Amino acid sequence: MQAHQQILQNQIQNTPRSMMKMIEAVNQSGAWGAKIIGSGGGGCIVAMTTPANKEAVIKTFLNEGAVKAYEVQLIS
Repeated sequence: MQAHQQILQNQIQNTPRSMMKMIEAVNQSGAWGAKIIGSGGGGCIVAMTTPANKEAVIKTFLNEGAVKAYEVQLIS
């Protein structure tokens, strides 16, 4: 996830600076990784984290200017 985001930022250069700042902040707040998703430069960010860190990651997104941030659980 982190490696792909680095390609998007550094080689394709399609990540808005505000989203780069959010990604850095949620990674520092305990996310395992985060990246933009969507068509043509994102619009959304997905972050993976542990249950113990999910509230901190959500709060960080909101503190960094996200309009909304919420949990989605993956099931197998």
